[in-house]
Amino acid sequence: MSGKYRPFVKKVDGNEVAVKKRVRSTGTKKCECPFELKAIKGNDGSTVSVHNGTHNHPPALYLEGHSYAERLSTEQISTVVDLSVALVKPREILTHLKVQDPENVTSMKTVYNVRQKYRVIEKAGKSQMQHLLDWLEKYHYVHWTRGNETENVTKLFWPPSSAGEMLRAFPHVLMMDCTYKTNKYKFPLLQIVGVTLTKMIFCAAFAFMKCEKMENYT
Repeated sequence: MSGKYRPFVKKVDGNEVAVKKRVRSTGTKKCECPFELKAIKGNDGSTVSVHNGTHNHPPALYLEGHSYAERLSTEQISTVVDLSVALVKPREILTHLKVQDPENVTSMKTVYNVRQKYRVIEKAGKSQMQHLLDWLEKYHYVHWTRGNETENVTKLFWPPSSAGEMLRAFPHVLMMDCTYKTNKYKFPLLQIVGVTLTKMIFCAAFAFMKCEKMENYT
């Protein structure tokens, strides 16, 4: 809450000129409070000293919205990661945390931050495509890939793990259709679905293709 936001500046003829940015309706924690703490880390621990103990605002009545109160414990972070891997929606994850701990005042932003931090650590500098291929290998998915002269993946085909049993039972009808602009690389996503005797749909296979050409479909 201490300090204030710096103005947005740009250099014009070697001089810095303040630029007025478009005003947005957003909240802020900074209120130019003069209170200031400084910490010095040493070999025997950290030393904290108060440089200015003055406040320009009354104490907060509620903890909601404060980063300290919204932080999660180690166990709660593990719960968020496990539920994210299980493809549970963030809102349902937040509800689960509050049911487990009624005094929890964390927000959706904290849940999203934990999920994003986990993705960054898990990818370990890999690209999205490399990360996807690692997951297919990790969970023993059958898949085929093709690349171009620069070894970039241009085609990727994989069936769900349950597709084999479903296709053997209901091999008579298959439908194929592409969706567009639904991924980072703008590759068409081909979805192949089958139909059961009770007219239920099941996923038979997926494929990323660089473009819809006959050779790609073949």
